[in-house]
Amino acid sequence: MPVLGIIACRSLEDELAHVLSEDNELRQLIIIDNKACFDLSRKLRSKNRPHLIAAWEEIPEMLKDIRRTGPGILKPLLERSRHLCGLLGKAGDAGEEVIIVVNVLKIALNIDNKILKAYLSKNIQRMSQFSDSILLFYGRCGNALQDIETPQGRHCPLFFLTDGSGERVDDCIAATLGGNRQYGEALSSNQGVGYFCTPMQASSLDYTDREVRRYTIEHHLKPKSFGDILVELGYSKIAMLDTGLKFISDFEVESTINGFASLYHLKVVKLRGSVEIAERCYRQAKDDVIHSA
Repeated sequence: MPVLGIIACRSLEDELAHVLSEDNELRQLIIIDNKACFDLSRKLRSKNRPHLIAAWEEIPEMLKDIRRTGPGILKPLLERSRHLCGLLGKAGDAGEEVIIVVNVLKIALNIDNKILKAYLSKNIQRMSQFSDSILLFYGRCGNALQDIETPQGRHCPLFFLTDGSGERVDDCIAATLGGNRQYGEALSSNQGVGYFCTPMQASSLDYTDREVRRYTIEHHLKPKSFGDILVELGYSKIAMLDTGLKFISDFEVESTINGFASLYHLKVVKLRGSVEIAERCYRQAKDDVIHSA
């Protein structure tokens, strides 16, 4: 039974919750226990997606148990899920089994590209110890992750978020808008936009603002918030992306963005997003790990 590891930025947490909750063949889902995982768990529970939260050190033995005895501790939850799927008219029979292990990383790591790459490389190294393949729910992030790879000596292919032409997306915004071309078009047609917000990024705006200020202080720079930097760079707008996912209420998203925009005298622009890239890349990575097993 192959293992697909997923390492995801919280910026794409809603998209990840969506693909996992809509996968009616998924029977084995484990989320690595850390401070960033609990909102994902809550969103999965809201969609009746059974899963376990486990510490790093518990996972290897847990995977052995699942492979040896089948669902084991997950069985009652999985049977309930199958029953619900039947009531809802969804497919209830599993295809080829795959175990998915998810590792959610905190938002705003890309404040420093070196820190982002080092942190992601460390997590890839840890997950490659028990994964057959790893899907990164990340873009290139300002080319910080352009040459990210599996540690030498380990056979664990990496899968990336790509657009329709197979090109890796620049960042989470390109993934949400449908690809790099769509991202470029959004930039050119919305002059003055300094930041594009997914619903998750909107809900974390205050946190990002504080993290940027903390970073400037720690590096002995003039204390500045994220909003201060946007204004200093001459940006006059902030974009709000609607992906159609409703894990976070429209009221909460709009209130947060409008409050941030008002504080820094920015205009709010609304844009339509998409989950196509998340859905397709998840499906492709899962199919590949099954066929390679």
